[in-house]
Amino acid sequence: MEFLSPTTDKSVGLHALLQHFGWDESNLMAFGDAENDAGMLKSAEIGVAMANAQPAITAMTKYHTGTNEEDGVAEFVDKYFKLD
Repeated sequence: MEFLSPTTDKSVGLHALLQHFGWDESNLMAFGDAENDAGMLKSAEIGVAMANAQPAITAMTKYHTGTNEEDGVAEFVDKYFKLD
């Protein structure tokens, strides 16, 4: 069971961190699979749903990748930055 604050989520913390470095969400790539990732994925320039994501999370993101067990984050980063 998860309890989520109605006034804060992961995007709030990431926004504060980005501001600390003088950046904004245009510098943010985020990966998620559940409702608690929704704000972060919406605010990121590149929001990526994992293959095991809840259907609502997959539907809200432009980018998708493999599961966490399939190294989906590394797979996406390699393709995005053409590292392979």
